[in-house]
Amino acid sequence: MSQPLHKYLALGDSYTIGTGTEAPESWPFQLVRTLRLRGFSLKTPVIIAKNGWTTADLLESLSRISSPEHFDLVTLLIGVNDHYENFSLETYRTNFQRLLHRCLQFTDGRPESILVLSIPDWSVTPFARNRDPDIIRQGIAEFNEINRLLADKFTTRYHNITSLSRKAADDLELLADDELHPSSPMYTLWTESILPQVEKILSPS
Repeated sequence: MSQPLHKYLALGDSYTIGTGTEAPESWPFQLVRTLRLRGFSLKTPVIIAKNGWTTADLLESLSRISSPEHFDLVTLLIGVNDHYENFSLETYRTNFQRLLHRCLQFTDGRPESILVLSIPDWSVTPFARNRDPDIIRQGIAEFNEINRLLADKFTTRYHNITSLSRKAADDLELLADDELHPSSPMYTLWTESILPQVEKILSPS
């Protein structure tokens, strides 16, 4: 029996669209290619994300969608710009909770079809050389604690890619030319790490 044709929606910011590399090398596209090689049937991913977006920007964009389409997989990775722009933790918590409600609309109320990803740690990048890395790292950790707890509250899946992002501290090949965003090899590491959770989501129950 052939696999059903799955639909995938990726929500986020620059980390989702692959700023600094070509779009086909972003992790959502790499994920789809890898899943196809493993026998899954997927459409081209639908991506709602832009460089610099905060949770507020993503919410505003999603507010224009009056009749949400159904997706078999929804990923949510956002918050680095909330941290960078000094959003309060409470604002991030409120907005992220609203985003999870929106994700549920896209999955027909199925939290198990939603995968929340932790915010990468850009303190290890050359871009952060004139900033205090400990302050950045602590701030990212506080925001990630919020998205992790909310994922648990909504019973969605959660995956930590923050530790993988820190590999760039010792390998600049994992960064794009802007010395901030991930390169294709870094996105490959993320894809390989995420893959087992996504296969569980898309596998027949």
